[in-house]
Amino acid sequence: MNVLMTQFSFWRVLILVLTIAPATNAATLQPAALREWDLYIESANAQIADRASRGKTFLWVDENAQRLATVRAGGIALFQVTPKNSKRLPSAIINDWMGAVFIPNSKIGDVLNIVRTYGRYEDFYRPNVADSKATVTGEPKDSFSTDQAKDRFSMILVNKSYLLNTAFETAYQVSYIGVTNVIGYSVSQSTRVQQIDRFGAASQHMLSVGEGSGIIWRLFSVTRYVERDGGVYVELEAIGLSRNIPVSIRWIIQPMVRRALRESLTTSLRQTEAAVQSRMELIGRRADKRTVKIETTTP
Repeated sequence: MNVLMTQFSFWRVLILVLTIAPATNAATLQPAALREWDLYIESANAQIADRASRGKTFLWVDENAQRLATVRAGGIALFQVTPKNSKRLPSAIINDWMGAVFIPNSKIGDVLNIVRTYGRYEDFYRPNVADSKATVTGEPKDSFSTDQAKDRFSMILVNKSYLLNTAFETAYQVSYIGVTNVIGYSVSQSTRVQQIDRFGAASQHMLSVGEGSGIIWRLFSVTRYVERDGGVYVELEAIGLSRNIPVSIRWIIQPMVRRALRESLTTSLRQTEAAVQSRMELIGRRADKRTVKIETTTP
């Protein structure tokens, strides 16, 4: 999702509200944490391939009747994949969340046209995306194919709150893999995350990779798309690596983090849904204008 997502994962965007308020002091990503992250992502990739295998349940919502009913009724289904306290690593933590939405009266092409328009992410996902651009984009398609599309794009993620004001320049690689022409998934992985110190000020400057507050060190997302039931199901799994929360304040901060992640994922899915619907409405208005013009010029 990607969503969203969204690329989205959301990016789409995806897990950028890791607002660990006390974690504003300098931190450094440790090699041991990075090795554990790589193993976690390797396992996530294996699960993705397994879901896409013939005879397997592809959509997460199809595993539970209540989840499916929730999204068909216009709601958002959410689930924390990692344990309640997330996966703790040496000096770091992995948060892994799943979310799903159903976009009625849409086609797979409507969704793909939104999530692959990276240059407009700052419009679709404001205010958390301050700038976005595509660096390498494959040929646009209105459906999935067996030819794997690979895109690269970048974003500036901004988080402003009364507790924290941070910005990150991030770059991503995204692959789109088709199961059929109306079923497929995308995998988005950050290739660079650099914190921008004093963002917006004349003295703003980029910190080195792996340095900074540690609110975001790595981002990874998987988005599954299925066109059926008169619309498109979009599922986004967003995984993020950040610094750990000190034990002394964990009992206060952990609930805040979980709430922020839930709200972040919900917002990302809703913004993707809104962007798709807006695009469809615009296409519909243009079609109506063409019809009126043809009728008024017909002898």
